[in-house]
Amino acid sequence: MGQGSYGRLLVLQQEGQLHLKNAQLSKEVSDRLRTWQEDGAPLGLSSEMFGALLGLQGGSDLATSVFRAFDTDSNQKVDAFEVLSASIMLASGSLEEKIEALFSIFDFSGTGRLNFDEVNILLASFCRGLSKVCGTPVQTDTDIVQATRQSFDCHNLPYDKQITKEQLKRWIRHDVEAASILDNFHKASSTSELEERFSAMEQQQAEIFQKASEGAADASLDALVAGGAFKQSLGNPSDDVFRGVLKLMVNADNTTITASRFVAVARAWNAFEVLDASQRRELPPEDVPTLKWLCQAERQGFPEGLVGEPLQELCKSMNLPSEGSISWSQWVSYASDASPPFGT
Repeated sequence: MGQGSYGRLLVLQQEGQLHLKNAQLSKEVSDRLRTWQEDGAPLGLSSEMFGALLGLQGGSDLATSVFRAFDTDSNQKVDAFEVLSASIMLASGSLEEKIEALFSIFDFSGTGRLNFDEVNILLASFCRGLSKVCGTPVQTDTDIVQATRQSFDCHNLPYDKQITKEQLKRWIRHDVEAASILDNFHKASSTSELEERFSAMEQQQAEIFQKASEGAADASLDALVAGGAFKQSLGNPSDDVFRGVLKLMVNADNTTITASRFVAVARAWNAFEVLDASQRRELPPEDVPTLKWLCQAERQGFPEGLVGEPLQELCKSMNLPSEGSISWSQWVSYASDASPPFGT
């Protein structure tokens, strides 16, 4: 399947997305699945059925907006498979539990095996449902059929045979694209979750600097890196990346680090680290508004969702690439030297 922008951490901001995100897989979502099955597993859901299934007040603005997101052909019916797939993947729960729940929906015979068409429907419902509610790239029918073939091919299964649950799980874990896409939705985060992670990193790093500096304005480089706690607080980057971060922090004497410089570089790094879910140490230009927002000391509202020319202009003003990818060093070098500093 074409990944498009699937490599990015999905940041959920819309009320409908957050409603699905706030549900517990083991509780609310399991109840929804059971209710749907007890009602005869209808494939098409009216707005009333949809609202009742997702626990949305009928006729409310939220219920209407989420229903419209799924009802892309405006026929006043939405696909139950798409709705349930999106509900499962965005809910709180382990990835293993989510795969189990997804499989159970499409195991029409209840044998623990899926035929080619059932796997194809599973992947199509997964991709289309999440694309509608999250605004991610739409997968083509050709992409989905090709992915279905790959799931069978990796086990040398003819297409007229069935694939077991464990075989499908192994394909998902070992196919790079499939694993990346699944992980992307599994790790989708709200802005409040991003802020919590950022703040936790910042607090831990402040304590480490305070200990290394013994309350002074500067800390010695040796004291800061001793024991490995600081490297761990950064997300345990590779030795090369860690040396790069320290190089951006250290004073001209190469032995000490000022508190102000420590804070500036650490904040810039933390913002990047929070969004770099794949740990590739690079992010697309579309993430620049969120990076900038995270670095602000007083955050208001949500990050701007810029695309096209406005995004290009923003990147240009910050001397950052507007196409391709932005490395951690490009971002941290810019953000830590920004005037006025983002963190003030």
